[in-house]
Parts: sequence; C-alpha cells; structure tokens
Amino acid sequence: MTTEAEIFPPPVMPKGRPAFTDELFQQIIDRMTEGEGLSEICRDPEMPSKTTFLRWVEKDTGRQRAYQGAREALMDHYAEEIRHIAWNDSEDTIKREGKPDLCNHEWINRSRLKVDTLKFLMAKLHPKRYGDKTELLVANDVDAPRSYDVTAICWVHVYPMLRADGSMIKPDTPEYHEAIQRAAREAHAQGLRETSVGFKLADDRPPPPAQVTFQPDPIPDLTAEAWSLLSQVLRMVKQTIPTDDDTPPEEIFRVIREALLLHFREAKIEPASLVEAAE
Repeated sequence: MTTEAEIFPPPVMPKGRPAFTDELFQQIIDRMTEGEGLSEICRDPEMPSKTTFLRWVEKDTGRQRAYQGAREALMDHYAEEIRHIAWNDSEDTIKREGKPDLCNHEWINRSRLKVDTLKFLMAKLHPKRYGDKTELLVANDVDAPRSYDVTAICWVHVYPMLRADGSMIKPDTPEYHEAIQRAAREAHAQGLRETSVGFKLADDRPPPPAQVTFQPDPIPDLTAEAWSLLSQVLRMVKQTIPTDDDTPPEEIFRVIREALLLHFREAKIEPASLVEAAE
C-alpha cells in the first residue's frame, strides 16, 4: 500500500502597508482637503499608518507645507459643517398629536456640543483664520502686527418673524435668512455669543385652577371691656354646662336671659332678638 504526499498551498501572508510614493502622499492631501481627517484616512488598509505618514512629512519641508495647507482646508470644511448644523432645525421640536409641540432640548444641546467641538479644533489648528485674536504677530517681528479675517460663531434663537405690515416672513426664504444674519452681525458687534430674532409666542396652555381657600369673617371690633365681659360669659358657660350636653346654643341663651330677667325684673325680651343681638 502506497500513499501520496499531500501538497498544501503556501499560506497567504498579510499584505503590508504601501511604500512611500508622491502619488500616495498627494491622495492623502486631497482627501484631507475634501474633509476627511488624517486618522480616518490612515485606517484605510490601502494607506500607510498615521505614524509613517508623519515621518514622511517630517523629512521634507515641501510636504510639511502641503500638509499644513491640507489641515487648513480641513478647517474650512469644518466651518461648512458648523453652518450645516446651525441651519438644521429638523429635530428642534417634538411633534405631539393634538398637543403643543415640545422643545427637543437633547437635540439642541447635542448640536451645540458639535459646534463647540469644531470651533475648538478650528481655533487650535488654524488660529490665523479661526482664532479668537484678530491680530497675530509676524514671526521674528513682534512689532509688526498682521490682520486676518476671523469667522465668528453666534447662536441665534429664531422665533416667528413679522414684517412691518404684520405679515409673517416665511422660513427658508432669502428674507428669512437675511434677518437671521443681520441679528447675528448685530450681536457680534455688541460682543454677544447668543441672541434671538422674532417674537416668542405666548404659552397657550390654560392656567392652573384656582385653589379654594378658607376666608373667615373678620373679628368684630370690640372694646377691651366688651372683650372681657364676653370672655367671662364664655368661661361661665363652659364651667356650668356638662361637656356631654348637646343643648343647642339658642336654648342656653334663653336660660341665661330668663335668669337675668328674674334677677333684675326687667321687661321680657323675645329669645330670637337676644340670639340675633349675640350673633
């Protein structure tokens, strides 16, 4: 019995990173100019690692200038992203059937975080255009300031806008966007980072129901002598009548009246009149 040797194909070796070429370097620069970050590009298997690319840049001043220009172009792309985020109001409100719309604070706060993050990166990576200072000093010449244009970001809360004749300005029209831009420019001139335009509609929800409160009658205005006499009569009634007695007040006042009449022998007074006087 004979056996034949089994032949196995050679193992597939993992493909290594590509070697440096000017064409590959230019591809990375072009992709950064179009809005892709360097880390995102270098995760592509067809591209070199980020460490390798930075070594390429470090060895040549021409590549350094090209890389710096690509980073600045990437910051311009971020500026366009900020504009897109700021104008996207598709999720600003939560629609509710048969009820007033609710403000989507989570969406607005997330948009604000995105814009603030992009602004931070732009100011750090391209300070000449997007930094907070409007004047930068020329290298090796601290006495010669150079001015640059700076893009300022201002949050504008937009409410329904009306013309002078009372008609409403329709959204997504040139007049609508111009009013927002004008409000942003005025806020920037005043050093504000946030402003509003339009008229905020009043809340149409009904007010809470009024609460029923107990309002007792005011205490009668009596003299000190009258209060003393009234206090003595009340004390006498409490000390004389048993605590478990349920005689109505009218009957008690009738007994007191008859006792007084018997003592002083005065003219008879109807009990009802005495009760009304006591009340």
